[in-house]
Amino acid sequence: MATHTNKQKREKDAATPHARSLLSKVVRSDTSSEQNIARTDEDMNENTVCRWKRNKPQDKAGCGETLWLMRGLISIRHPSRQGNTVPKIHSNAVHQQHQQQQQQPGCEMDTRALRNPYPDCDGSPASTQALFDSQGKLTSEFAQRLSGKVSELLALVEDGLRSADPRDCTIYTGWAGIALLYLHLHNVFKEDSFLQKALDHVSRSLKCLTRRHDVTFLCGDAGPLAVAAVVYHRLQRGQEADECINSLLQDHQRVVKGSGGLPDELLYGRMGYLYSLAFINRQLGQDRIPLQYIQQVSEAVLASGEHLSRKFRVQNQSPLMYEWYQEQYVGAAHGLAGIYYFLMQPGFVPAEEQVHRLVRPSIDHVRRLGFPSGNYPPCVGDDRDQLVHWCHGSPGVIYMLLQAHKALGVAQYLEDALRCGEVVWRWGLLKKGYGLCHGTAGNAYTFLALYRQTQDPKHLYRACMFADWCMNYGQHGCRTPDTPFSLFEDFKEAFGLFDRIGDSQVAFNQVADIMRALGQNPTNKDVTKILGNPTPDDMANKRINFDAFLPMLKEVDAQPKGTYDDYVEGLRVFDKEGNGTVMGAELRIVLSTLGEKMTEPEIDALMTGQEDENGSVHYEAFVKHIMSV
Repeated sequence: MATHTNKQKREKDAATPHARSLLSKVVRSDTSSEQNIARTDEDMNENTVCRWKRNKPQDKAGCGETLWLMRGLISIRHPSRQGNTVPKIHSNAVHQQHQQQQQQPGCEMDTRALRNPYPDCDGSPASTQALFDSQGKLTSEFAQRLSGKVSELLALVEDGLRSADPRDCTIYTGWAGIALLYLHLHNVFKEDSFLQKALDHVSRSLKCLTRRHDVTFLCGDAGPLAVAAVVYHRLQRGQEADECINSLLQDHQRVVKGSGGLPDELLYGRMGYLYSLAFINRQLGQDRIPLQYIQQVSEAVLASGEHLSRKFRVQNQSPLMYEWYQEQYVGAAHGLAGIYYFLMQPGFVPAEEQVHRLVRPSIDHVRRLGFPSGNYPPCVGDDRDQLVHWCHGSPGVIYMLLQAHKALGVAQYLEDALRCGEVVWRWGLLKKGYGLCHGTAGNAYTFLALYRQTQDPKHLYRACMFADWCMNYGQHGCRTPDTPFSLFEDFKEAFGLFDRIGDSQVAFNQVADIMRALGQNPTNKDVTKILGNPTPDDMANKRINFDAFLPMLKEVDAQPKGTYDDYVEGLRVFDKEGNGTVMGAELRIVLSTLGEKMTEPEIDALMTGQEDENGSVHYEAFVKHIMSV
């Protein structure tokens, strides 16, 4: 597998917006086309899409995430407690140990969490009888309350979607996420109207797929395609389901090869694509996507991890290592925990020997990064014990630990997972709000995961308490998210990932990278202009907070964007023979002399593998390449 170095990645990241700037300049020779694009963006801005709303009603924040948690609780069923392999004393011992640690004053997590007002489960039937019966099934009263809240929140979501961004197709913040919510509601309530709603919303997503570098379940095209395939299958529209799956598999080799410096993590990388394949198999049958497709992605991820481990010279500590934007993240979204969780799934790694030789010691390395509190850092080498989110901290690491315990049978992994649960119980009611990614609804899933694995009703009780907290939304003074009607949200979390100091700001020279991480592709010249044409010293030393960054992101998003057809038509001018090709040498001259001029290393990075044996470039494939990196 060809793995890009950081230098190569930076060159390609820089080259791509330059090339798009060039193509846009060629396209803009057609003034009417440019005006039409601008007018479309202007119309969208007049609709005041919800992504950019800053004065959203507090009591509507986090509707999608809260609904998701309601769905999870309603659908859960307590398995028989006979044959429970986890003695209660085991869980209680961890709880008692953690209570002693809680007596220590001065914890950064206290500044981000609200005080947990609920008494803990004492193990007696009296403490749980209002929530679930002796068989572990939710009582009719509590189930009805959840169902009523689902109906109430769905009405708010549908009302809020009137102002949603019509161009956001993703699971994370867009229409496909709402479709996925309705699909799961259909699983629980078996109401045909929910399946029809899922179809309506996912159909909107399919109309605005990016066909760019975003190939993952949560933040790319793979998610809408996977959800659409399942929805069509449920509606017995097999041909359309097959078309979605075939479209999804078209990206497979690009993912395996890591085209465009594709990372390995879950939100934007290979594992996000792999999850899309696994999602289809879980919904439609384990053989719908041949296992070899999943294994090839896993093998590419292993090879990438071994390469970076050697590069960072940590192979003796961790045979695998991964990074995202030059940081070695630990959590589920961008980091090691999310990657190792999938590498531990049965059959995903073809050789069992690789699991024991590479994955297990790498998981042990993550365990050693844990804080005395039981929490985990956002990045390797980061000593801030403050984030208790699914994306960063114990709520995401717990899934890796539980899967490792399930796959390897090592008791210590379960003990560590139980300690994570104690962290979430104390510090998991977050001031950030209700989100799945970095909010209370996502943290509640920690307890559902522990419950399924241990069959200890204490964890189901805790999940119910967090659900109760979410159902009383609007009463806690939580921050309003950027996209309150989405499934995950939001941009501020991505911004915070680039904060290396902890002052809630980023350097000027990080702004372009953040915008590209959020799916935009501004040129360096665009960013410099938006920042007020700062000097090189200012670019390195000046910092900006999120409130100042957001209007800049809006400005970039509102700029006219050429389409695939526009770019192809622009390059057709250089096709002297009319055979779909242009000379590579001529294209290199154009890249280095027109628009925002590119350097020779940037051109080499962009043109690698694009020229045939005659030195010609098939420009339709070239445009697809540019739009995919």
